[in-house]
Amino acid sequence: MDGAFYKSGKNLNFLIKALQESLNTVTKWADSWGMKISSQKSCGVIFTHKIDQKVKSPLMLGNQPLKMETSVRFLGMIFDSRLNWMKHCQYVEDRCKTRLNFMRSITGTKWGASKSCLLVLYKALIRSVLDYGAIALTNACKNAQRILDSIQARALRICCGAMQSTSIAALQVECGEPPLDIRRLRQQLNYSIKLLNSSNNPAVEIMKDSWTNYWGKNSKTNNNQSNIYLNTNEFYSKNRDKMIGEQFGAQRDPPWNRKPTNIDVELTKQFSKDDPPENRLAMTRNRMQNYEECLKVYTDGSRKEGIFIIIVIIANL
Repeated sequence: MDGAFYKSGKNLNFLIKALQESLNTVTKWADSWGMKISSQKSCGVIFTHKIDQKVKSPLMLGNQPLKMETSVRFLGMIFDSRLNWMKHCQYVEDRCKTRLNFMRSITGTKWGASKSCLLVLYKALIRSVLDYGAIALTNACKNAQRILDSIQARALRICCGAMQSTSIAALQVECGEPPLDIRRLRQQLNYSIKLLNSSNNPAVEIMKDSWTNYWGKNSKTNNNQSNIYLNTNEFYSKNRDKMIGEQFGAQRDPPWNRKPTNIDVELTKQFSKDDPPENRLAMTRNRMQNYEECLKVYTDGSRKEGIFIIIVIIANL
């Protein structure tokens, strides 16, 4: 079982003291339940752009000092001390190299897999790796994002059999693949919709406006906006009234708290599919008059000798 906790602030030694208290609490809880925290697999990372960091007292895990690293892998993502995601993108590139070689091995100029088959392989083997954690990669540095773009470009060149000088834009149009920054924005929108429809989710706080949106690299005046709120707020401000469904943040009752559903299928017992269509239609309309205020669900099917209709009326929703 993996876990992590963090604290942010300007005073490093104060943060370490607060984290030490949390670490002692976790260690005490693990001891009481007969669990042991691995000191070899546990580490700490200081996320900062400052070069000189003077730590008065190191973090202790039990009787041993907690080792400090410049990067850590957590849930398949590599977090580096500067949070520029460069190491993670290099890790993704290494993973995709063998998969790109596999795609090259099954294609040629006059033989091999077709473009459609290669695109299926690209989506399954490479694009799935590029999309993992893409929501966080929006604020990656430009050099790290170029690594991901080059992976997509190499894969699409293999799919199309294009030359090395073919532009990535032309490859994307030919293969029907959007740029990775567009895919990252779409994933942010999908994730933000889930958050705004789950008011009890603690992560919903990132979708609220705060002073951090007006200061530093996340400022609204900065062209390199990396904040998920700033990236999605323009979309919601233009399309909030057009969206269909429940209001964002509205509390929805779980299925087990809803009223039981009554389904009226008596109409299927009163006539058969061999009856004249006019008779069935008249009986159907007469039956539906009893459920004017209810939601009606229709299913129909066709046969050579005519059309028959089965009506299912759902009430008490």
